[in-house]
Amino acid sequence: MADLKIDVTEVLSSASRAERIAGDLAGAERIADETATYTGHDGLAGKVRDFGEKWDIARGELEENLTFIAEYLRAVIDTFDDLDTDLAASLQDSAVGDGTLTREIDDAIAEAQTTPAAAPSPSPTPSPSPGPAPTPPAGDG
Repeated sequence: MADLKIDVTEVLSSASRAERIAGDLAGAERIADETATYTGHDGLAGKVRDFGEKWDIARGELEENLTFIAEYLRAVIDTFDDLDTDLAASLQDSAVGDGTLTREIDDAIAEAQTTPAAAPSPSPTPSPSPGPAPTPPAGDG
């Protein structure tokens, strides 16, 4: 059976980084309008504003996706922890159990050790078979 190993510290660290970056994106200012006024050219200012609006939309989507990823990574850790706890409890229960199976095995071993093995019954002695009946000699008569 293959082992499943998760580096919990690394997964939680990744979740924290995703949350931090999402927070940085959420706190980023809209600077396109202000920057556009410094270009000194209406056509260029319009392009800067268009880019800024598209970037604001993309930034919002990135923020949402990073928040989702962080939540997903934390859910993976929670699920893995729950499964590990359930498996440990199941193994503990099967090891302790009610002892029925253990007692049955112990009783069978004890009985096999204390009861002498029965002597084998003699096998039948083979008897010779008479073989085919002889053919009478052909008569002259």
